[in-house]
Amino acid sequence: MRILHCLRHDRRGDIFVSTLVSVLVFVVILITFVNLAGVFVTYQNLSYLTKNIARSVELAGGVDGSVEAAISLADAELHTEFCDGLESTDIGTIIDATYIQGSHIQLRDSFTVRCSTVYRVPIITPRMGLTPVTIDIPLAVSIDGMSEVYWKEDP
Repeated sequence: MRILHCLRHDRRGDIFVSTLVSVLVFVVILITFVNLAGVFVTYQNLSYLTKNIARSVELAGGVDGSVEAAISLADAELHTEFCDGLESTDIGTIIDATYIQGSHIQLRDSFTVRCSTVYRVPIITPRMGLTPVTIDIPLAVSIDGMSEVYWKEDP
């Protein structure tokens, strides 16, 4: 009984245990921030690519080859290990506008470009061909624009 009483009051190794616990907590927090950094980088890329698509539509005055190239480029740039790219690359779901003469947007008519994707944060990645456990975080950016091209209507 006296030995247990001595062990309970012995403070040797107390600093080591406290330092070990502090280091473990710091490492867990660091790993969490590293995993979540990908979400913020992907959102920033999605925002930048959406602005580029909107600017292309403004300059083209509608949907043409340059806009379709900007959308396919955005899809390719977002395609990573944790992101499959844009959720839909269909022009009608990305660009919401009132079109005249097919795919043209009249001068000073507004439109909205909405791009969205899903970023997968890995939680557990098992070996032996099993599917990883992930958390899906939906990301979406919506940018309004205005056409800068005047389209003369046919009589």
